[in-house]
Amino acid sequence: MNTFDMVEYDHKISAPYDLFFEGTSLAGMALDLRYTLKKKSDVDKIAKAHLVYSTGPDLVSDALRAVIERVAPAQAEFFDIRMSFKDSEIRGFSAMNLVHKESCVDLEKSEYRVTNFDPHNPEYRFLYTVFRDSFESDLDIVRCQEKPSSIVVSDALKTACFDEKLHGLEFYRAVDMTHGDRSICEKI
Repeated sequence: MNTFDMVEYDHKISAPYDLFFEGTSLAGMALDLRYTLKKKSDVDKIAKAHLVYSTGPDLVSDALRAVIERVAPAQAEFFDIRMSFKDSEIRGFSAMNLVHKESCVDLEKSEYRVTNFDPHNPEYRFLYTVFRDSFESDLDIVRCQEKPSSIVVSDALKTACFDEKLHGLEFYRAVDMTHGDRSICEKI
């Protein structure tokens, strides 16, 4: 479900969001994570979402969290958050930190531009992204090295989400940002 621009992360009060894109453990850190909903109409929409994007750390519903904890228990950490609309608290979500970061993009099949000049730490702007068929390691959920805003999951985790009928999730094998209509996606 598209949650773009519904939830705002409070960057002034909350922990730095970029900590969640590193692919390392944040266990033991006291993190103040605050979010607000912009419009009343978004309250009902967010309640139906399982993965919420904002300008801060990714949020997952309690139902999606349960699936991830069952399939990939040591691969993600979850943190309490404060989310509100005006004076009303919104419950049922946690911030998710993925403790592994791995190369997930097939660069030979993808179309991209390198946007910096550091050969040891390249940054990419993808026009067409093709994800690898499998991870190099035996993991079920990782932060994508080439596209840190992307979460990449195994077929086992995808199947578990389908089995739990977590509606609104989309699983892409390829993402086309051009008008080529080459995206490959399965939706629940």
